[in-house]
Amino acid sequence: MTREEIVAAITAGTERIERLRPLAAKAPETPLGTGEWRVRDALSHLAARGNPVVLIKARLARAASGTPAQPNPDINAINGAQVSERAHLSLDA
Repeated sequence: MTREEIVAAITAGTERIERLRPLAAKAPETPLGTGEWRVRDALSHLAARGNPVVLIKARLARAASGTPAQPNPDINAINGAQVSERAHLSLDA
């Protein structure tokens, strides 16, 4: 992809999120089309992944302590923790 294509894709994604924001605010408890997550859960997951600094710090700490990364991390447990950490926050937060 060219730089322009990457910028256009990011811009299109941001615009789509902004169009969906009012719908999410009206119905944060609405289940997603598949699985067990609600709108709020998906937004919590996105928020957790939106700041990679936390993940980078954890990796650096593991490296400094000589603790190896998990060979097969439980992605469902990771996702669940990310959602739980934000359950008390407002949708905008």
